[in-house]
Amino acid sequence: MRPSVKSILIAAVVCCVLAGAGAASDGDPASAVPADALGYAELRGDALEQSLALAAAPPAIKLALPQTESRFWYVERLLHLPTGTVDDAAPHLGCVAFAVVDELPAFLLAFDDAKWPGALLQGAEKQGNGTARLGAVSAAARDRFLVLGREKTCLRLLQGDYAALADDADFKAARAEAAETPLWGYAAVPRLLALGRKTMGKHDAEALDAFASISGASAARGAIVTSTPGPAGELTLSVLLKGEGRGVLGLLPEKPASAGLVPAGSAAALNLTWGDAAAFLGGVRDLVVEADAKWGEGTFPDILAAQEMQWEVKLDELLAQIGPGLAVYLPPGGEDHMIAREEVTAALALKDPAGFKDAFARLAMGMTGQALMPVNEGGVERLGMLPVFLKFMDDRLVIAGSPDAVKAHADWLGGAGGGNEAEWVPRAAASLWGDLGLLTLSYPAPQSSSKLVVTLARDGDKVVLAAGWRDVDAVALWQAYMKGYGAVMAAMLMPAVHGARQAARKASSMANMRVIGLDIMLYLADHDQLPPDFETLIEGGYAESPEEFLDPADAHPVQRGKKGYRYSYEIVGSLPAMPDVSSIVAYSRKGVFPDGRTVLFADSHVEFLTEAELHSREAGSHASLYASYQGLIEQFGDQLTEERKAELKRFYEVE
Repeated sequence: MRPSVKSILIAAVVCCVLAGAGAASDGDPASAVPADALGYAELRGDALEQSLALAAAPPAIKLALPQTESRFWYVERLLHLPTGTVDDAAPHLGCVAFAVVDELPAFLLAFDDAKWPGALLQGAEKQGNGTARLGAVSAAARDRFLVLGREKTCLRLLQGDYAALADDADFKAARAEAAETPLWGYAAVPRLLALGRKTMGKHDAEALDAFASISGASAARGAIVTSTPGPAGELTLSVLLKGEGRGVLGLLPEKPASAGLVPAGSAAALNLTWGDAAAFLGGVRDLVVEADAKWGEGTFPDILAAQEMQWEVKLDELLAQIGPGLAVYLPPGGEDHMIAREEVTAALALKDPAGFKDAFARLAMGMTGQALMPVNEGGVERLGMLPVFLKFMDDRLVIAGSPDAVKAHADWLGGAGGGNEAEWVPRAAASLWGDLGLLTLSYPAPQSSSKLVVTLARDGDKVVLAAGWRDVDAVALWQAYMKGYGAVMAAMLMPAVHGARQAARKASSMANMRVIGLDIMLYLADHDQLPPDFETLIEGGYAESPEEFLDPADAHPVQRGKKGYRYSYEIVGSLPAMPDVSSIVAYSRKGVFPDGRTVLFADSHVEFLTEAELHSREAGSHASLYASYQGLIEQFGDQLTEERKAELKRFYEVE
């Protein structure tokens, strides 16, 4: 039976309360925890004091409950303890620890005197085996420690017939790494992997082993989590490695020099630095081959060889030409635009640009069937008809979604290029960082603000994954989002849209047109033909309001008709019968949008078409003005007067 959520929460509340008020420093909870524990966490010093604000009842509670004498009266009531018990014991607490023992959670409170654990349990309900009940949790007093958790866990820690975690060599190494850290945790990686294998089926266990072998987790002695709060804080996960079988983690270079691939003023970047590409990337390939031979089907080398034959490029040939790193970044935006999707830029460091270009051209043709095509005299090329533009330079390949983005990187490199990506980003094998100010405030003007960075680095036998923050100003960021600048992320994700504002206008226009389509269908149901104009829909009660026919993006709607209503849309007018469903029957006025129009088809569906699409006369182009005109002429023929044919020519813009 697993511990209930309620019991765990109650135990956590007690620990937070006592930890927040604690001041003593004696007692090591790890000496009371078994060496086979799966995990351990510890709270001391400043972290204890900061928890006080979360634990103690606010002073204003006196106004509602004047009889309350203890700051922790609600916890004492929850645990059925006499009033003032927790208040008396709290100043003598030096440390709070959390451990996973026999797959069950337990909290340990270390006091400066052995009398305090017993004092807290003095009025508790005894269970006859040395444990007691504190509300919904079990508890036990052992020397200077109060243990909270399940009865089974409390009994084992009470008996103490085991080797202590504090004496475990791997734990000692982890604790040394976390020295002087007020909040830290330890995970026994080998035991966690063993537990995973025990609880999994054979197939999943083999997959876990393969992952652990490739990643290097199988060589981990332990993992440490530490937290440093503050405006320039950091949360780290450190993995201590053994001497052999280190996997990808062991291949990571130590404190590599920057490859200089990212402009210093960028808004965000993913930066990978592997040093010797042949050694690192080739090593990763070898690890996959070994894992496949041991736990897979042993076919990976054959699959790789077949792909190399198809692409006409050897992997080793590419690796020999690749430089020390790869980066993908976002520019900071500008004074007149937000960051656009096509501005995302990638830069790959190269040893031999000419050789790599030849191999890359063969690889691109083999993988995509697209050849490299020159775009302009600046050396920018395009990958077939794909929106991928690239330029081979002296020491790198630059790829982006537009020629301008490629040129911007080349201009930076020709000027100040090659500098450190950002002074606040530590040297690491991998880093993902972003300036939230530039990301969220990139329109109307770039403005640096709070920064976040995640790094992966190796230092000897230790690999550290760190998440840090600098100059965090949550209020300023929230205000920025409230002003609407958070729409920059939407602009990056919407295809063929350069800004969220333009996308919103098009969406609103299409929504208007859908409503007009419903009005037309209602009229058609009553009259078996399309309305002669929009005024007929308004006056006939088919439209709820004349405002339906005004596009929010139209600054100068046209006034016409007997009633003088203003319109942003055009309609084909009456026809002898219902036209073919693929015919265009209405559209927004030309010029409302610079790149196209909102179009309504006879089947009531709505699209936004570019001017080129609207005026296309290519065979098979059904969604065009010309195709719609030709279709109506074929459908109705002699039923149309010459005057009506001339009107249709004007509407469909057929010369």
